[in-house]
Amino acid sequence: MAISYFERPTSQRLLEMLRHTLDSTGSFLTLVSLHEGTCEIVGRPDWLRPIVDHPAYRTSWRQLVHNDDAEKLYEAWSSLLAGNSENYSVDYRFCDRWGEYRWLREQVAVVSTDQHGRPVEMVVLHREFTPTVQRDKMLDAHDEIVTKMTEGMPLMAMLSKLAETIEAHFPGSRVSVMMLDAQREHLGIVAAPSMPPELVTTFSNIPVGPEFGACGAAAYLKQRVIVHDVREDSRTIPYLPILEPYDLRAIWSHPILDGSQEVIGTFALYRSRPFTPDAEEIRLTEMAARLAGLAIERHSQAELLVRREDRFRRLAESSRIVPWEADGVSDVYLYVGPQAEKIWGYPQADFLKPRFWIDHLVHPDDREMCEELCSKIIAPQELYEWDYRTVGADGRTIWVHDVVNVNWRGSRLAQMFGYLIDITDRKQAEEQLRESEERYRLLAEQSADMISRVDPSGIWRYVSCACTSVLGYDPSELVGTYTMDVVHVDDRREAAELLMAIDRWPDVPNFTCRARHKHGHYVLLETMGKPIYDAHTGRLAEIIFFSRDITSREEQSLRVRAREAELAHAERLSTMGQLAAELAHELNQPLYALANYAQAAQGLVAGWEVPNKQMLLDWTAQMMQQARRASEVVRRITSFVRQGELDRQPVNLNECVEEIGMLMEISARQRGIDLVYELGESLPLVKVDRLLIEQVILNLVRNGLEATEPSEGGAAKLTVETSTTAQAVRLRVIDQGRGIPNDKLSCLFEPYFTTKPDGTGIGLAICRRAIESHGGVIWGENNPGGGATFAFELPHASPAAGESA
Repeated sequence: MAISYFERPTSQRLLEMLRHTLDSTGSFLTLVSLHEGTCEIVGRPDWLRPIVDHPAYRTSWRQLVHNDDAEKLYEAWSSLLAGNSENYSVDYRFCDRWGEYRWLREQVAVVSTDQHGRPVEMVVLHREFTPTVQRDKMLDAHDEIVTKMTEGMPLMAMLSKLAETIEAHFPGSRVSVMMLDAQREHLGIVAAPSMPPELVTTFSNIPVGPEFGACGAAAYLKQRVIVHDVREDSRTIPYLPILEPYDLRAIWSHPILDGSQEVIGTFALYRSRPFTPDAEEIRLTEMAARLAGLAIERHSQAELLVRREDRFRRLAESSRIVPWEADGVSDVYLYVGPQAEKIWGYPQADFLKPRFWIDHLVHPDDREMCEELCSKIIAPQELYEWDYRTVGADGRTIWVHDVVNVNWRGSRLAQMFGYLIDITDRKQAEEQLRESEERYRLLAEQSADMISRVDPSGIWRYVSCACTSVLGYDPSELVGTYTMDVVHVDDRREAAELLMAIDRWPDVPNFTCRARHKHGHYVLLETMGKPIYDAHTGRLAEIIFFSRDITSREEQSLRVRAREAELAHAERLSTMGQLAAELAHELNQPLYALANYAQAAQGLVAGWEVPNKQMLLDWTAQMMQQARRASEVVRRITSFVRQGELDRQPVNLNECVEEIGMLMEISARQRGIDLVYELGESLPLVKVDRLLIEQVILNLVRNGLEATEPSEGGAAKLTVETSTTAQAVRLRVIDQGRGIPNDKLSCLFEPYFTTKPDGTGIGLAICRRAIESHGGVIWGENNPGGGATFAFELPHASPAAGESA
């Protein structure tokens, strides 16, 4: 039996010698025996693992060959198997487990054949040379981009081309090129050919800092930043909601530097799996970052050159611009453009005379300023510029803008050159604008309405002098302050919301608010606003407000409404008077009959001899007295509500309380309530209709008793209290009831208003009328601990009245 070529001792020794070489070169051998259907791999370089780990490698590995390379590989293999060749060498791309293609060089040599010349055993050498291909392509791209730079290719197109080249070298990767903004605080994407638009938008304002992702950190640290897995790096964890939907798992970012080694952007490569780049991959991306920096810097220099050339062209093409050149020592003009004669009327030769500029051309009032400015040109800088007046040959004043550039020879000023620009028209326009503003100011100052200009943030920029009469402030006290500071706190929110939304209104509505006067009181302003927009940007520039003091008008309106309320009140009182008259008519007959029956009963009892005769006589006498008193009360109330005369006499309010005390105590005992008196001593007299005031007290006490319920722990308490103030005597009835709803307090004394289910709403209205007819006041309020207090005050009687009593 023939010995296999691979089993021969010499072959084994040779393979053993090759094994070390294969490992050091990143290659491996496959010993194939077609007869036995076996293969043996010699060497296991690192790059082989991602290939053999591919699920399709052992079953359909041909599907992993790149479509563009499959045909040539198949032809070479078929030719070898047919015995038409003894070896071949083919370069092709092979897909690894991550979907990335690697360049392989496959070299096959036949070592034994059968009798028909077809291969039986062969040796296959595989070597990966992806880095070499990438390096070669990168060098080609470098040359191409440099060529494009010299041809004037647009910057964004160059950066996109560079990004596409790197993405082609690293299949499955994505590249972004970012540039710093003018403030050098944020990065924005300028090229990202394979990134979705929404991701580009999200990454258009990345802050520069050590914790703001790989790119923000690279720009901040000025060094390469590698994030092997975005899920495990603190700099990228905050961005996971953005990165993961697009399958971005690894990032390495290089700072882009200009010629001064200052950061101007970043060049970043993103992978779809956790990844650590090798030295060759880092070198290629660093080369790309340098190319990007070169392109950006060249573009910036080209833009600067274009701007300077454009400035020169515009100056040269303008007939009102005069180029000049002067000696740096003597200040004498060496050259003045021909436009000078047209503008000033002097012969061109006159401008070259010594001191002509300062002695003849510059206006006498501006010579000192110009000489002082010229003396300050002691340090080189790009430009010196200032405005001054000159005088033409015909005496006209001509305004010029002088642009001065300087050349230094060592430490000595050797040459000055620049342009004189005729700006007379602009100055005249500015003067006209000042005159227009002055006319506007005069109109604003003569207006009785307060006119103001407010910036979008609500700061006053101008206030007319009418603010002194409207708000009491000098305009200088308001300019620079926040408008809402003078608005009443209850109106401030609505006014601020209107101010913030004023540029969204097609027609700004008038609005009213209360504004604080300098003296502390509030005035009511009716205000109309007019938004003013910037002509260039279209944004809100300021708002002009016209504010009118309508306090007097509103007060007049309130007086009219109060008068209408009084008339309505009078109408209700008239109705109440009619009702009182009807009640009096209905009550007088029963009261008269009650008094007669009591008198008749007293006569009968007087003729009887019965036990407790005297007590019965006293009770019948009391019945007659109270019936007559009730009749008199009805008469007085009827007379009162009909505007009748009052029977005013000096009275001590404590005596009124004592007079009706028995009636009040009977009602209190029936309800199980303690009636407590806290009567002040030495009360001043009050001049009142006694019966009417006693009826008011009785009505207040009765209401208090009805509102108070006995407590489970003992009897409830109702307090009647009298006291004196500097001008009046006060009586208070304090109950322990449920109190009065706050929204009902203001209506308590209105006719026909009641909180009782069976109330008429007449009692408290009559009480109010009675107290006010005596010059007093009456009110109701809730107690802090529960219950309510009803009180009234009556003015002290005059000393003469007291003495006459």
